[in-house]
Amino acid sequence: MILTINQPSSSTTTQSACNSFTWIGTTYTQSGTYTKTGLKNAKGCDSTATLNLTINQPSSSTTTQSGCNSFTWNGTSYTQSGTYSKTGLINAKGCDSTATLNLTINQPSSSTTTQSACNSFTWNGTTYTQSGTYTKTGFVNAKSCDSTATLNLTINQPSSSSFNETVTGSYTWNDTTYTQSGTYTKTGLVNAKGCDSTATLNLTINPLTSLIDKGTLEEVKVYPNPAKEVLHVEVFENEIRSVVIKDINGNEVPVSALENENGKARLIIDNVASGMYFLEIHLNNEVIRQKFVK
Repeated sequence: MILTINQPSSSTTTQSACNSFTWIGTTYTQSGTYTKTGLKNAKGCDSTATLNLTINQPSSSTTTQSGCNSFTWNGTSYTQSGTYSKTGLINAKGCDSTATLNLTINQPSSSTTTQSACNSFTWNGTTYTQSGTYTKTGFVNAKSCDSTATLNLTINQPSSSSFNETVTGSYTWNDTTYTQSGTYTKTGLVNAKGCDSTATLNLTINPLTSLIDKGTLEEVKVYPNPAKEVLHVEVFENEIRSVVIKDINGNEVPVSALENENGKARLIIDNVASGMYFLEIHLNNEVIRQKFVK
C-alpha cells in the first residue's frame, strides 16, 4: 500500500477596488484584512485564505477661476460666467472623479473723457498741444482685462485785441481813467474760452475846445437837483463820453454805479456825502459843468 499524506494550505491576496469588493461570496466596502477558514484546497485538505483589501473612493473637486473674454478648462473653452461640471474623469486611485468649475468671465473696458485746456493738456503721461481725439491702449482695468481710454480734447488759445479810441478830455477803460494820449495794455484778462487775454488801447485824447458852465444852455438836463440816491443826466443831439463828479476842491468823487447809453446817464450816488458838487459832463468836443446838491 502506498500512502500519501496531504497538507492544509493558506493563501494571501492583496486587492484594491473602488467603492466595494466581492471576495468568496462576501462584499466588502471598507479597507481591511479579511480571513476565510473552512475552505478546501485542491487536495481536499483545510485551506485558509487572507485578503488584504484597500477600498478607494470616488472624488470631486471644485475650482474657482476668472478669465478675460474666455477660459479653457479640461479641453473646453467657455465665454460665459457660470458653474460647469465634468464627470467620467478618473482620479489618481483609478476611481470616478467629478470636477466643478465656478467661472467668472470678465470683459475688456473702454472709457471716454472730454477735456478743454489752454495751450496744452497732459493726459496719461503725454502732453498734447492740438485739439483732437486721442486713444491709449494696453491699459489693464480693475478686473485685470484690457482697457482702452479715449480723450476728446479741445485746446484753446490765449487771445489779444487792439482797438482805437479818440475822445475829448478823458477816457475810462477797465476801471482806469486816462487823460493823456498813448498806447495802453491790460494783461491778466480772461477770454471767453477761459484763457489768458491781452487788450491794447490806442488812445487819442483831444484837448477840450471849451469848458461850458451850465446856466443858460439847454442841451443838458440834470435832475433831480437836489438829488438823494440817483442823479439823471440827459443831453440832446450829442453823445455823453463820460460823467465825473468833483467836490468843491476839484477832487473826483467815486459813485456806486454809472449807466451811460444813448445820450442818457444814470448815476447812483447813495455813497456820496451830502454837500455841493460839480458835475462834469464830457461830450464829443466839450465838457459841460453843472452844480448839484446832494
